[in-house]
Amino acid sequence: IRGMRGTADTMGMPMFQWEQPNGYPDRIDWWSGLVLMRWRFANTLSAQTSATTTNVSLTPFKAQGNTAEGVMAVVNTQIFGGEIAPALNTQLLAYLKAGTFNDARIREGLALAISAQQFQWY
Repeated sequence: IRGMRGTADTMGMPMFQWEQPNGYPDRIDWWSGLVLMRWRFANTLSAQTSATTTNVSLTPFKAQGNTAEGVMAVVNTQIFGGEIAPALNTQLLAYLKAGTFNDARIREGLALAISAQQFQWY
C-alpha cells in the first residue's frame, strides 16, 4: 500500500488530503499538468504480475472469450461503464488485433485504455 500511496501523491491526489467533502476536482484544468504521471501509472499498474506487488489479473478480461473483441467488451463495461466512445473502442480493438494476441498485448491494451483521454477527463 505504501507504493500506491506514493504514486497517488505524485499524481497530485494524496489519499485523504482533499479537505472538501466533494473529492478532488474533475476538471481538465486541474489535472492537465499531471497527465504524464497518470500515463506512467497506467503502464506500471497494467504490467503488475508479481505476488509481492499489486497483481492485475487478466482472468476477468478474458471472461467473454480470449479474443480481442471479448477483452474489449469487458474493458467497455468494467472500465468505461458501458460508455466507451466508438472511436476509442475501434482504436483499442485494432491495437489488440495488430500484434500477437497474448497476455502482454492485453496488458498493453489495458494501459492504453486507462491512459485514454476519455478515461482521464470524462
